[in-house]
Amino acid sequence: MQELARLGDGFEESELDRCKARAKSSLIMQQESTISRSSSIARDWFYLGRVRTLIEVREMIETLTVDSVLDYVHRHPARDFTILTIGPTPLKPPQAVRSATA
Repeated sequence: MQELARLGDGFEESELDRCKARAKSSLIMQQESTISRSSSIARDWFYLGRVRTLIEVREMIETLTVDSVLDYVHRHPARDFTILTIGPTPLKPPQAVRSATA
């Protein structure tokens, strides 16, 4: 939660490059799985009303920049977290997270 709350403070280009590489490798693996691809198609159809091609998704990943991600994060900050605990002791978020989401 703290990492999500402080994402707007910025991050390194190398971090974004690692995320993009992972997303692209997941996209490649998705092509190998009928179940994975069909789930993606159903999700696109439900949320977007259309199906995105794998080329379109790859291009979206490629065009991400640190500035574009930060712009999105500043317009849509992480907040209103839901915390679920299992066991007798409730989890209290750190003060920094409570302050960032208030």
